[in-house]
Amino acid sequence: MKKKFFLTVVVLLFASVVFADTTPVNDQKEATAQAVSNTAQDMNQQQKYQPETLVSGNMEYGAFGAPVIKFSQVGKNLGVWAGGEGGWIINHSFWIGGAGYGLATNISTTMDNSTSNIYLGYGGGEIGIMIMPEKLIHCTADVLVGAGGASHAWIVKNGIAEEVPSDTFFVLEPKISLVVNVLENFRVTLGVGYLYSSGLNELNFNDTDIKGVTGSIGFEFGRF
Repeated sequence: MKKKFFLTVVVLLFASVVFADTTPVNDQKEATAQAVSNTAQDMNQQQKYQPETLVSGNMEYGAFGAPVIKFSQVGKNLGVWAGGEGGWIINHSFWIGGAGYGLATNISTTMDNSTSNIYLGYGGGEIGIMIMPEKLIHCTADVLVGAGGASHAWIVKNGIAEEVPSDTFFVLEPKISLVVNVLENFRVTLGVGYLYSSGLNELNFNDTDIKGVTGSIGFEFGRF
């Protein structure tokens, strides 16, 4: 009887030691397997298609529009241009849009004892950057690339009115501006640029008559 009791106690002790040793091992194996699975999932996520982009991260957008008045030398006269610009703003620092201007002053050209007013206009796409736009006074830089047109409504020869074909030309106008934040949604700009043209040949009016420095003032409204 004593032998059976003793044998039972030994068996119970042995079983408790065996199970006590194997339980942590099993837990450790399960933890290791879970870690391997998590690592594999992370590698799969990293291997997913992730294209490189020009602009990434959290994006904020805005837009603006502005009437603009420009001044430049047109022929031998001071020319005033009236027009406007506008665009889509990305992250308060970069914008893309367009602009267009028409000559508002009457400027005449003479050829063969005939005089006529010349009509000019140009426009195109614009891209620009804003430097520290959160400051009260800051700067912007942009460039316009596009085309222009020139025409004479009529030309008088010996008292006879004749039509004159219109002409088109290429324009490029870089510009830098000083900007004042008047209100959260309103700014005033003072700009200096250079108008370059190529291909203008309307009677005796050509590229040299409009190439040169431009000055501008604009009134921008929008969400900046």
